[in-house]
Amino acid sequence: MAFDRHSDNSGDSQFVGISNVDPRGSYISAIDGLRAFAVLSVMAYHLKSEFLLGGFVGVDVFFVISGYVVANSIIGRHFASFKEVALYFYARRFLRIMPALIVMLLIASMATIAFVPDAWLSQSNRNTAFFAFFGLSNVRLAQSADDHYFGPRTDFNPFAHTWSLGLEEQFYLIFPFIIGAALLFPAYRRAVVCSALILSLLSLGTSAVLTSRHPVFSFFQIPSRFWELGIGLLLALTSISWRPRFDRAGIVFLNVLGACFLVLLTFSFVFCDETHFPFPWAIPPAVATAGLLMVVSCNHRTTVSSILSMRWLSFIGLLSYSLYLWHWPVYVLMRWTTGLESLSEQLTALLLTFLVATASYFMVELPVRYSKRVSALPRAAVVGLFCFATISAAALSREAFKLQNHISLSVTSHDDSWSNAPPANVGCVLFLNDDEIRSDTPFACKAASGRQMLVAGDSHAGAYARMLAQFSNDQDMPVAIYSSPGCAFMNFRVPMRRLERKCALFGEATRKNLLARANSRTIVFLPSLRIDRLRDQWGGFSAPMPQVGDEAADEARTLIERLSNRGSIVVMEAPTPVFWSPPFRCADWFNRNNPICRRGFVTSRSEFDARRAIVLDLERSFSRTIKRVMIWDVGPTLCSASSCNAFENGKPLFYDGDHLSGYGNDVLYPVFRRELIQFQDSIFSAGR
Repeated sequence: MAFDRHSDNSGDSQFVGISNVDPRGSYISAIDGLRAFAVLSVMAYHLKSEFLLGGFVGVDVFFVISGYVVANSIIGRHFASFKEVALYFYARRFLRIMPALIVMLLIASMATIAFVPDAWLSQSNRNTAFFAFFGLSNVRLAQSADDHYFGPRTDFNPFAHTWSLGLEEQFYLIFPFIIGAALLFPAYRRAVVCSALILSLLSLGTSAVLTSRHPVFSFFQIPSRFWELGIGLLLALTSISWRPRFDRAGIVFLNVLGACFLVLLTFSFVFCDETHFPFPWAIPPAVATAGLLMVVSCNHRTTVSSILSMRWLSFIGLLSYSLYLWHWPVYVLMRWTTGLESLSEQLTALLLTFLVATASYFMVELPVRYSKRVSALPRAAVVGLFCFATISAAALSREAFKLQNHISLSVTSHDDSWSNAPPANVGCVLFLNDDEIRSDTPFACKAASGRQMLVAGDSHAGAYARMLAQFSNDQDMPVAIYSSPGCAFMNFRVPMRRLERKCALFGEATRKNLLARANSRTIVFLPSLRIDRLRDQWGGFSAPMPQVGDEAADEARTLIERLSNRGSIVVMEAPTPVFWSPPFRCADWFNRNNPICRRGFVTSRSEFDARRAIVLDLERSFSRTIKRVMIWDVGPTLCSASSCNAFENGKPLFYDGDHLSGYGNDVLYPVFRRELIQFQDSIFSAGR
């Protein structure tokens, strides 16, 4: 976000009518004090939300400040054209924002590659990093409901905090046209103000409509957030009207008004409701910030101005951009490694954040901003230089992520026993996800016998890829895997039509595709998570699944019967073990003491059998009453009579709390192959 110091000794103090001048000079330290409150609230909330339940609204404080300060950095200057306005503005913005951002993104990328295991979330992380270089990480995060700001996945994405920078940078695409119109056509300033007001009101209305209907879009995207930056812009555009009135107002009135706005802001930090955000709960902090900006910008030494101008607050305010940039990757990397739960870990995170932010401010921000070489360049050259630097840094980050398996410090990245990906050039496996599922999608290869295997399920179907590739290779049989992570397929609990839209579409497309392809030379394998997780891989407790329901069970039975009637063999996967601790998060010297590892990697056999009893009984009923249905149970192979262990002889059988590892695939493959061939032989011998 633009934590722009409102005067950077470039002549901004000589504004006509609209300025940040106070009796002490051009620099209003109280605005930096307000920034300090905002960044400290965000840092406290991100450290542990219970510390300050509404601390996340500090970002909204920054939005209003940004609109106000950035507008005041231009108003009062003279330009001959929109081109001059744009070049002046973008040269300043690039100089202010990009150096520290590029350095943070590159270092955070390298640290992520080194210390964060290459799990299925990693693709989201690296994409967020890449988009962040171009101010589009908010667009990337808005594409997935799983990446909501308040969701657990976001806590493990080192680049998720750049969403707010993306919003501001998108605002900057519109800003030069608004401010340029006000400067180039002063006779139409009132019309410009009205236009900015209308845009802000439309944005507020969009926020009101979308907050409940599309909360992720509403939170991350500029259409529902423009109004907050617009408030600051409108304050700057209209200050020629309100500032003289505030200057004439009595000190008592201003003290009371400032106190009221400060109380409102404090109320927002403490009581803001994330379930109704940004509308209406972004309104109180935005209004409070606007009011405080008006009070501290007038020519009176108010009580609020004195509080916000305290030297230590002003210093933190000056560091606020670097603090915001660095606090999040520091927190996230500690969550992935040592943990961030104990007081000592939290204090360590704060200390590291301040150390790195201070280094960034004095070694990156200030030297580049006040570089004589850079200031001597034409504005167009500055813009071009930073565009080139941004593109180069983004390319470097992307290429580095491609090498993660070679340069990561995590054993999960380069030890083959962890990866369940199919080996290169082994077997013929076709992965079909969501919109790729079409009945005319061809296999990359075909068996002379016409045999094929169709595998349908959630992410657990994809977790068998290594085993299935080996089966395809040995049996000369192409395999198609229909898999959509997070989308249950026939979990016996919720009918597919009642799943969220994405999953319902996946389920229906998969069902139709299976029926279109199935024949007497087809094996259909149906693995999915059908029992509750003990814990998700982020350390939280997953919401329990609904009880096994008649409608969902009947839906599954109908599909299995139709597949069987086509002569296909249907292989039902009996529920597999689940564990408290995800092995991949505890495999290395730098993360094995993480709090998530404390519960261990062993589940009692009796508990496992009890958890899956209802589902297994239902599957057995299908096997008894429907021809050509086989139950494949990994329990006897992966568990002893007393327990199930996620490791065997030091090697992982499971990657996380419920997905198989590469080694687990290797252990299960000979059992899967033997039992499936035996079942086929029994069918043929029985003449079924």
